[in-house]
Amino acid sequence: ECRDLILASVVHACQDHSQRVRYYATESLFNVTKVIPSLAVQHFFILFEILRSLYADVDLDVRSGAELLDKKLKEVIVGAINSGSFS
Repeated sequence: ECRDLILASVVHACQDHSQRVRYYATESLFNVTKVIPSLAVQHFFILFEILRSLYADVDLDVRSGAELLDKKLKEVIVGAINSGSFS
């Protein structure tokens, strides 16, 4: 599905050698999570692993972006748990 391809591309970019690419990929993941929360719920474990690596990044901007993504992901997952759509 197209949504899965978008997510796969952004996840791949989060592992790029360029700090700038990783920062923008983190921002993109935030936007994908915000706009398509069901995709974030469906691929939670992948996003969790990516988020873990972004928190350990050497670049402060990437880590700051990871913090914002973390807050958004928590918000989406708590909403999914409360609605019964996360198992």
